[in-house]
Amino acid sequence: MVELAAGLPRLADNLPKDAGLTLTDKHILVDQAKILLEQVYAHLYLKKALYAIDPVQRLTLLQYRLENPSDPVVKSELEFHRELLSIFTSLHDLHTNYVLPAPYNSLTAILPFLVEEYFDEQQQAHYLITKISGVVPASDTFKAGVELITWNGLPIIEAIRLNGEQGGGSNAAARYAVGLRSLTIRSLAINLPPLETRLYLQYKTADDKLLETSFEWLLIKPSSGLGVDLGVIPSPDTLLPIRPDPSTIYRDFLLGNQLEGEYINQARKKLFVEMKPHGRRVSGRRAADNIEVKSLLPDITARSVTTPSGSFAYLRLFSFMVQDDQAFIQEIIRLLNLLPQNGLILDLRGNPGGLITAAERLLQIFTPHPVEPERAQFISTPLIRELCIRNSPSPIAPQINLKDWVPSLKQAPVTGTLYSTAHAITTVEEANDIGQIYTGPVVLITDAHCYSATDMFAAGFRDNKVGKILGASDNTGAGGANVWQHLVLRVLAEAPGRTETNTLAKAFTELPRMADFRVSSRRMLRVGEQAGLPLEDFGVEPDERHYMTRTDILGTNQDLINHAAKLLITQSHYQISIKTNAATCTLEVSTKAIDRVDWYINNRPAGSQDVSNNAVTITLPKANGERKIRVEGFAKELKVAVTSISLKCSN
Repeated sequence: MVELAAGLPRLADNLPKDAGLTLTDKHILVDQAKILLEQVYAHLYLKKALYAIDPVQRLTLLQYRLENPSDPVVKSELEFHRELLSIFTSLHDLHTNYVLPAPYNSLTAILPFLVEEYFDEQQQAHYLITKISGVVPASDTFKAGVELITWNGLPIIEAIRLNGEQGGGSNAAARYAVGLRSLTIRSLAINLPPLETRLYLQYKTADDKLLETSFEWLLIKPSSGLGVDLGVIPSPDTLLPIRPDPSTIYRDFLLGNQLEGEYINQARKKLFVEMKPHGRRVSGRRAADNIEVKSLLPDITARSVTTPSGSFAYLRLFSFMVQDDQAFIQEIIRLLNLLPQNGLILDLRGNPGGLITAAERLLQIFTPHPVEPERAQFISTPLIRELCIRNSPSPIAPQINLKDWVPSLKQAPVTGTLYSTAHAITTVEEANDIGQIYTGPVVLITDAHCYSATDMFAAGFRDNKVGKILGASDNTGAGGANVWQHLVLRVLAEAPGRTETNTLAKAFTELPRMADFRVSSRRMLRVGEQAGLPLEDFGVEPDERHYMTRTDILGTNQDLINHAAKLLITQSHYQISIKTNAATCTLEVSTKAIDRVDWYINNRPAGSQDVSNNAVTITLPKANGERKIRVEGFAKELKVAVTSISLKCSN
């Protein structure tokens, strides 16, 4: 048995008994949940058909049960939470959550180690302990690298599957991935406490000895001291504000993120020391082989990598949860300019999403072609119709404008249409306002934890034919929606309309004890060759699958990176680089695999020239003021690379 070190309390000693909900509070929660699922939930018809469920009817039955004083959901708060969570889990939608009231929503149950999966040469799965937190004493035998065999007497693979079925992932790959990831970290904001207080494990050491140990579930709460190095896990209040500020509601309005993934990522950062890639860091010059480039923003890792196929750029994005999409994209551009230009490995594994515009606007810097963003639809209900009318644009936040969806929603009562027409959340102008920056080939790495805005990025990457996708899972997480908090809906509903009475505002009432709901409000549809197909549940399948190796999970993913590099070299590599001379108003253009360049001045055609010996000199007419110059490269009459600069050369 592993004894607890000082620092974190045992779950068994601190398990909440209840949140102090009254019967009235329970009625409010069920009534609000029913309004959300029946009137707002964008995937209702898909989920009812795909999983043969009726969540609205279950909520109706729960309302009925609350009228019976002897029913367990009336007598036991835990039974009430269990039933309401079960209804939401049945949706298989990690966007759509019941967030438990205080004190549950500030607590995280953890086991002080991580379990990760790798595959042997026969593609048989194995499960290793890869990290152990310092909140428990070090063990001579239970340490990083040992293989788990059983979990409370169950074969470890079955324990993961059972846990995944309770997690509600959108497809088989997502359910299994969620089951593995939440095996040792569970936010009590959206999960019930583990049934067992002590866990019994059987594991195998490097010399094939079978040993046993046990752990108790520990509890992280806002006041939990984890030491100077580990800090404190933030409470859900930081992710779920009490009241959206009008100045920030536009960001909350554009979110596409998986809440549980955010909780788990935060806990992992605090509990475990992440392995850093080998090599020095640079900040302001081009990186040599295996050199990390320091990012000015969190959740971004950038470095050069050496593989048997050559040296390439490597960029890992752990989250799209950013405050400013423009600053995020500009930082990525800065990092890319310091990395090798002959090919990029873009790794999005474990990215739970975030700001939709940050993800969709990023696509343009990797392709010479105009980007078509994914499209979004509302479910056609009276509540959604009135909400869109009142926010076209919103008097609370003028950036919010739902007018494009209004005509079809107004017609729906007479046409019988279940959905509105589909329109982009990220406008075509926003999706193309920067243009291509990186002209080398790109390989995208995904897994089943790529969710929401990250799913949209992966779909856009495929639909706009940017490059190849390498999957560490068989599919992405398949979260295809814009997610809104109950509080965001309340703010939008309070927007003044053309009449003095606002029946919409009366639909949403304040929730008790900091409870909350999140709901998929707009479903995302694919574009390109799969135009019109929903992203939810179906996700984005990779071009090739990589089975993570022991070397990958215990090291720095070298086998995964080598596999991605093999895909990179199968793609064509085109390149344009420009040196400017303001004195002579000339551009020295260097190219690779390009036979013609066209150039534009302030978006107007200005000239065209064939390329000789991979170089072209362009002489521009002199003029006052700064001008934007765009140079497009062609190979066999196909546009293959674009770059833009600003130049000022006076008469």
